[in-house]
Amino acid sequence: MAKVSEILTERSKVVMRLDEIAEEEKKLRAELQAIDEAVIAGFDADGVTSVRVPELGTFVLSKRVYASILPERRTDAMALFKAHFPDLVQETVNGNTLSAFWRSAADSGQEIPKDLADCIKESVQRIVQWRRSR
Repeated sequence: MAKVSEILTERSKVVMRLDEIAEEEKKLRAELQAIDEAVIAGFDADGVTSVRVPELGTFVLSKRVYASILPERRTDAMALFKAHFPDLVQETVNGNTLSAFWRSAADSGQEIPKDLADCIKESVQRIVQWRRSR
């Protein structure tokens, strides 16, 4: 058991270092966001969508568009998508929801119909968790 304790001590050091790195990443991402906002404002002010910086390359302003259905309009939206854009509509079960249900069913001993169980690929990963001492 002493060997396992040594390994767990080393593991805890790695986890703490990862926590430090994650905190630093969070600060750097906030700094990058502020810089990007200044760059976008500069592009807009100059009326350009790209700038070439010698030694670094070309920086291009582009956009990403995200959309989601308003929860209170889901039923209407699904009917309208089926009517106008049927290829976009798929029946599915959210993977995270399915995993949570499957774990809960297994933990509680809930019986799952065999024909349904035969449709599911189950993967179990054993992990080490650390409850830090205060």
